[in-house]
Amino acid sequence: WTADYGQCIDLSAKWRTALRFEGIETQLMVVDPSVGAAGTMTLDGKLAHGKTHGFLVFRHNGQEYIMDPTVRQFFRGGGSTPPIFIGTRDDAAVMFTREQGRLQVEIGADRHEGRYDPLAFTELVYGLGTYRSLRVPIGD
Repeated sequence: WTADYGQCIDLSAKWRTALRFEGIETQLMVVDPSVGAAGTMTLDGKLAHGKTHGFLVFRHNGQEYIMDPTVRQFFRGGGSTPPIFIGTRDDAAVMFTREQGRLQVEIGADRHEGRYDPLAFTELVYGLGTYRSLRVPIGD
């Protein structure tokens, strides 16, 4: 269950149910820029906007892991990256650094495409660091 163009909350919820059935506990998180946060800025100095994103998190050996079945939406052309991302914040930053020239927040019409700082991008889309206040758990 993956997609290159969104459906992040629905697909993450579907994965969460399937993983729970197998005894693997995850939490569905949503990053919602509309809640606003001090220091949450885009490249053009405006408040982060428009990109609500859902994904799963789980802990293993004391570290948080992210599972994102719609990670391809963040890359122009989507298809050359793995269909599902599973890794740590640092793993995500490495992936986004490797593909920095294709990074996009908005699917298909991102005027800042390819110009995002990979670490800041990682933190924005997964609600980490400065953007932690944008992260909201969904469900139990």
